[in-house]
Amino acid sequence: MGAAYSTIISQIPSPRVALLSNGTEPSKGTRVIVEAHQRLRASPLHFTGNVEGLLQSLSRVIEIYPGSGIAHQLAAMQYQRDGASDRVLAHAEGIIEHYPQLPGGYRLKGDALKGLGLYAEARAAYQMAVARLDPDQKPAMYRDIGLVYFEEGAYGHAYTFLNKAIDVFSAEA
Repeated sequence: MGAAYSTIISQIPSPRVALLSNGTEPSKGTRVIVEAHQRLRASPLHFTGNVEGLLQSLSRVIEIYPGSGIAHQLAAMQYQRDGASDRVLAHAEGIIEHYPQLPGGYRLKGDALKGLGLYAEARAAYQMAVARLDPDQKPAMYRDIGLVYFEEGAYGHAYTFLNKAIDVFSAEA
């Protein structure tokens, strides 16, 4: 209906059509959304795929103010939820570029690299985060580093870092 209106009233010969969904991937959304995506893809319309309202808004903020750490952080969190590690990495780099003294961008970068299976690079990013953390915040990062080593099968290194992260004698353990 929107495409017909744009063609007839606004004189746009081939308007772009997108489907508002809870994710940009064709498989995201309810059964009705997934089916609508398939039908739109097969139609003669200029279908550009699924869009997510939040991500569009955040992208506009980042275009206007590339140094918006909050916009990068929120976009990265959304992409992380969707499992799009490559997109998380791009936003982590944006945070690091503008806020290199803060640990958050490095932690996000480590998470993204881990999601991409780039374990050595993930450990390096996590180590950069550790260098910027207060001592009481470091155990959480040691845990992440230990888990990366575990994924690689380097169990001795994993034990060393997980031991730093967890006090086995505390009541919480």
